Amino acid sequence: TWGPGNDSCGKWTALNRENSPLHWTQKGWLSGWISAGENYLSEPGGHFRDVDADALFGWMDNYCQAHPMDSLPHAADQLISELVVSK
Repeated sequence: TWGPGNDSCGKWTALNRENSPLHWTQKGWLSGWISAGENYLSEPGGHFRDVDADALFGWMDNYCQAHPMDSLPHAADQLISELVVSK
């Protein structure tokens, strides 16, 4: 994992709190990770809940607040598991 994907949930929360421009980079990374997850998981017949970006970012805010030591990829994978809906 490269770039913001190396960050921790603690950094996600801190950059969000500071309203840092770097937080937008993290959000872009998360959007790509989620898109890749959806594309990968759609192959075996699953699909994702229909949610918007604000819902995804809000979920990450809550998760990262509660789990500051988790990595962003781990948190994003937890989010993906919440989004998967089988056909």
